[in-house]
Amino acid sequence: MDLNDLKELTPALKKSETVIIDNWMQSAKEIISQHTVPEYFKDNYANSIFSYFINVIEGTSEIGNCPSMHKFLQYCSVEGFKVEDVHKVCAKFRHALSYFLIQNSFMNEKVYEQINYVLDENLSGILSIYSGIVESKNSTISLQAQWIEQYQKVMDNILIVSKADIHGKVIYANDKFTDISGYSKSELIGKPHSIVRDEDMPKAVFKNLWTTIMDKKPWSGVIKNRRKDGSAYYVSTIILPILDNNGNIVEFLSSRTDISEIFELKKETERQEKLLIKQSTLAEMGDMISLISHQWKQPLSAISAIISNILIRQELNQNSKNQYKEEYKQVEELIQYLSQTIDDFQSFFKPDKIKHNINSAKVVHSVLTLMQAKFKKLNIEVNIYEENAFDTCLFENDLKQVLLNLYNNAADVIEENTIPEGKIDISFERNDKTGKIFVKDNGGGIKPSLLPDKLFELYETSKGEKGSGIGLRLCKIIIEEKFGGRIYAQNSDDGAVFTIELPI
Repeated sequence: MDLNDLKELTPALKKSETVIIDNWMQSAKEIISQHTVPEYFKDNYANSIFSYFINVIEGTSEIGNCPSMHKFLQYCSVEGFKVEDVHKVCAKFRHALSYFLIQNSFMNEKVYEQINYVLDENLSGILSIYSGIVESKNSTISLQAQWIEQYQKVMDNILIVSKADIHGKVIYANDKFTDISGYSKSELIGKPHSIVRDEDMPKAVFKNLWTTIMDKKPWSGVIKNRRKDGSAYYVSTIILPILDNNGNIVEFLSSRTDISEIFELKKETERQEKLLIKQSTLAEMGDMISLISHQWKQPLSAISAIISNILIRQELNQNSKNQYKEEYKQVEELIQYLSQTIDDFQSFFKPDKIKHNINSAKVVHSVLTLMQAKFKKLNIEVNIYEENAFDTCLFENDLKQVLLNLYNNAADVIEENTIPEGKIDISFERNDKTGKIFVKDNGGGIKPSLLPDKLFELYETSKGEKGSGIGLRLCKIIIEEKFGGRIYAQNSDDGAVFTIELPI
């Protein structure tokens, strides 16, 4: 169509662009404000749409090829404009343009015909495009709804899901929740979540939980619950506060995973570790009895020799009162030594119930006293470098068991490898937070395949058939789990070095 009459009016239209657009925005305000801010629409779309209309009249743009209009339609889709809403907004543009032309006496039959042609051609294309956008969007939404439904089915088969109102009362429970709790949905709905709470759970946990979620933050943690039949189960829990458009909490969504098997496994592990400790203690008692036999041999031989001398001199009538006194004193000292050995043995295996402040060097010396006879028999030299010794607070007898195990291992390796001049060096190191005890031997070292961690695994041993594979595992449990420290081993030039790290 010939647009010359309308084309002659473009200078006046350009000059009055602001007036026309303001009138357009004012008349379309009610429709636009339902979806967005009119000023946003004006700044981002109205001016470019007006410019496109002028370009079509001047012949520099084709009808239906308006990038700004396409962006506007995408925006309308996001904001939820209905097709009729888009039609009304476009109609308001026609009204604002026509009103300007009439008011300024520019309107006549040809101009009116040309305006309608341009706008009708564009409007039909616009509505067709937007209908396709809306249809595609609705199809996508429908597909997404199907996906969400499928996801929900999958999650319902995996997770224990429930919703609670602002007061903590259950308003939704999935089948997984009813299955694990033993309660029916009718028994759960309307009840507080405490219906499944186990009385063993500390109140402080739930106080923290409520403080967190009422602060509009998610809470996560492990909760012990109780089924309807009274049996317990454990769940890893996440609770999310759900907010409305104003940021107010409307409900809480809870998602849980059953981790009861993990706790049962933990209990079994603890039972095995207790058994392990008993086994190791029995093994150590055997070692201690062996040590005591070594410790007692010399004093018993001395007592036997003294008694024999007394009997021989008595036969020869050579005993004197002073000799009796001297020999009696010797026997008394030897018996005292034997008694002290037994006391040390009893003290060693008496479990500590309270942690005590101890000196690391003093504990090292006390355990070495028990090993003196064995070290002497195997010609093992022991050197203690007390510089940097430290004080710490722990169960003394547990540390003694660790040290005894390391001393015995070192002695056994030196004996097994027939080291003629065995040597064990014990030294210390400390800083503000940590103290270290180093037990170094010259027994030839540890197989690389057992380092750095495999050596401390259950039933792994560096002593061949002589080893039980229990002792070092127990050492690791004591140092790392009881004391919060660390124990590890490495090879030196001629042997192994065990390091015990303890908190100061």
